Amino acid sequence: MGDAVCTFNPVYAQDMSVAALETLTPRRHLQRRTEPRPIRFLRDLARVVDAPWDIAAATDLSFPGVEGRRPWEPCWPQC
Repeated sequence: MGDAVCTFNPVYAQDMSVAALETLTPRRHLQRRTEPRPIRFLRDLARVVDAPWDIAAATDLSFPGVEGRRPWEPCWPQC
């Protein structure tokens, strides 16, 4: 599975670690030997990917030329 779910910028050295953790999710689901539950499976994958994604995105957004709303900046009065 690995990078099929989420691919990171190699500059941050997260890709191999997150890919390895992503492969454990289907393993855990297959070991249950129950009927597949896609929503639960995708939710578990999101738990693996969310934190590293937030770290990478925040780092990218710290560069002035990168477009996007900074989560640490207020969005009002545009919100």
